[in-house]
Amino acid sequence: MNEITITIVTPFYYPQINGVSHVVQKNVEVLLDLGYKVIVLTNKDGRAKSNEEVFNFDIKGNGTIFNPIRGYKKEFIRDAIFHTKDSRLIILHCWHIWSTNLILDNFSKFKSKIIVYSHGTSTRSRKFNLYYVLRYINYFFESFKLNKYLNLIDGLISITNKKEHYRCLDINKISNDYNYLLLNPIIERDINLQASLVASTRYEDFFKSDSKIAFCLSNYEEIKNQKYLIDLVEKHSFKLICIGSKITPYYHKLKKYIKLKKLEDKVILDYAIDDSTVKWLFENCSFFLFSSRNDFSPLVLIESSKYSLPFISFNTADTNRMGGYFCSNEKEYEFYLKKFITNENNLLEQVGKEGLLYFEKNNSLETYQLNFKKILSNIFY
Repeated sequence: MNEITITIVTPFYYPQINGVSHVVQKNVEVLLDLGYKVIVLTNKDGRAKSNEEVFNFDIKGNGTIFNPIRGYKKEFIRDAIFHTKDSRLIILHCWHIWSTNLILDNFSKFKSKIIVYSHGTSTRSRKFNLYYVLRYINYFFESFKLNKYLNLIDGLISITNKKEHYRCLDINKISNDYNYLLLNPIIERDINLQASLVASTRYEDFFKSDSKIAFCLSNYEEIKNQKYLIDLVEKHSFKLICIGSKITPYYHKLKKYIKLKKLEDKVILDYAIDDSTVKWLFENCSFFLFSSRNDFSPLVLIESSKYSLPFISFNTADTNRMGGYFCSNEKEYEFYLKKFITNENNLLEQVGKEGLLYFEKNNSLETYQLNFKKILSNIFY
């Protein structure tokens, strides 16, 4: 057994359902498998999933003008210093968040090496409009902090080396030998036979027609843009199943919109379903649609490739990925959607196979473990 202790500091953790939480859970799982002792410092709702120690803090906010950090900040620093006194390494997840900013603002008080696992920067927006101006104002001081923080830390983990992407401001500011590249892991879903049988009957009537059925797995938030997909259902001949983690105000807005458009027989909005049902949908839907214009590198596209399900997405920081099409605008999106609907020359099967091959090479658990070992070797030895 390895006697080295590693502390992970994260704004989200199990049982919360979002991309960051899933990535952190996989970090913890792999570190435990490698024989490290793992400590997790997180929000007040996080709890242990395995043999890690979890400590909770009642703090919120990302340190920006419109969302300042609030809560028990002094107590967090005091306890974080105590809990990390035996740690060789601290891994901070995400920029512009209370858990990272508070540690780096008190950098000199910590004896451990510190690296940041970037999930993309948020100081820039894609379009120049009122939202862009407000975002610029909100993150104005964070842009300056980023330079300071990068000079303090011992390393940066990024999921992409595409420096031209607008959310890759961090890797644009560092030298090549400073950036440790780590690809996102796949979500391992807990499957059982009984739940799988239930999943196959849950949407039985919806699958009886000859229409192609699109799958979208994304939380119900304005920024995820599922309304755009509903508009596409109205214009083109296909059906849509959307799955989110919970009911939100945006969910209710979408329900009303579907009723207004009289698309109840063509669109299903579901939420909080089990892993077996999600897996069944990945395996049985015709293709995957992702409509957010702001996501950095969504895990759902990786998972889609695992199941050979071809995808269409607006551009992310991971456009080198095989297994689907990345689009710069709505015209491109509809162009590929039409191709998927008609499935000319068995396009769905061909693109799906390309995605699976890419996944096996770049995103398998084995690849993830090897990359993590390399990072730890660079840090410790």
